[in-house]
Amino acid sequence: MRALTKVWAVVAVGVLAAACSSSGKPSPQHSFGSLTGKSTTLTLAPTFVQSLAKLGAAPTPIGKAQVAIPKLTFPITGGHLDIYKSGDATPPVQGVVDHRGSGLELTVGQGKKKSAIDLKNLVIDLGAKTMSGDVTRSGTVLFRD
Repeated sequence: MRALTKVWAVVAVGVLAAACSSSGKPSPQHSFGSLTGKSTTLTLAPTFVQSLAKLGAAPTPIGKAQVAIPKLTFPITGGHLDIYKSGDATPPVQGVVDHRGSGLELTVGQGKKKSAIDLKNLVIDLGAKTMSGDVTRSGTVLFRD
């Protein structure tokens, strides 16, 4: 009986150790620790494109970005991705995608009435479903990510 008690004690300790070391979050099926060399293409919503037209805003690329309204393409400069089995995590693809050194400039007006807003160094967070970056107006930083 004493030997059986020892076996159960060892099993219980093993189970507790495994439970304590587990984060409760499933492991990804695939992980990409470093993203570079490809690009992200975003399609602007038709209402946003219409708003730009009404404002007379002329979108131009910054850095190596490409602008062909309604599509914007930014080179990927870094980030990481984790891909989970369907049902293990929501969303199943999580991580961040960096686009440093490129962006979009929106210019309105001409001459002394010209104003420009720069949106650059975009970071897409796939888990949070957000996009952030640096916003400047005529050289003044309004927001920095």
